[in-house]
Amino acid sequence: MDIIHIAKAAEVANEAAQAGPVQLFGLNWKLFLAQLINFSVVLFVLWKWVFRPVAKGLADRTTKIENSLAEAERIAAERETFDSWKDKEMAQVRQEANQIIVEAKAAAEKGAKNSVVMLDDLAVVVDVRDRKVVTAIQAQQGKERVFTNIDSVVIA
Repeated sequence: MDIIHIAKAAEVANEAAQAGPVQLFGLNWKLFLAQLINFSVVLFVLWKWVFRPVAKGLADRTTKIENSLAEAERIAAERETFDSWKDKEMAQVRQEANQIIVEAKAAAEKGAKNSVVMLDDLAVVVDVRDRKVVTAIQAQQGKERVFTNIDSVVIA
């Protein structure tokens, strides 16, 4: 009996070796063709109505992000320029304020009560006793104005 089983197994193996890959794997041509057509249809639908819109959305988003980054860099450069201008202006204003304080103290030492301190194109009315700035105007704006109760003028 064992010889019969061995002979049958050898015969099946011989048939399998002589058969092509179609019979070896048990491939059904009709089913394979139907699955191939279904896969092609699904691939076409996904390509047409899913992949392209998603790819376009990603491209649009990438463009928007790149534009935002460029705008952020431009704003950072403008801010740096503004900060340097602001620091320069603040230093100048501090220098002018210190000069006004020095001149007001000099007027106070000479007995002034209300003084006008002229500094470049800036005119500052100072209450020397209370150490307060009453008015500060540009020299061009003060041409038509009248200031009273001024007992001294300091030109710096």
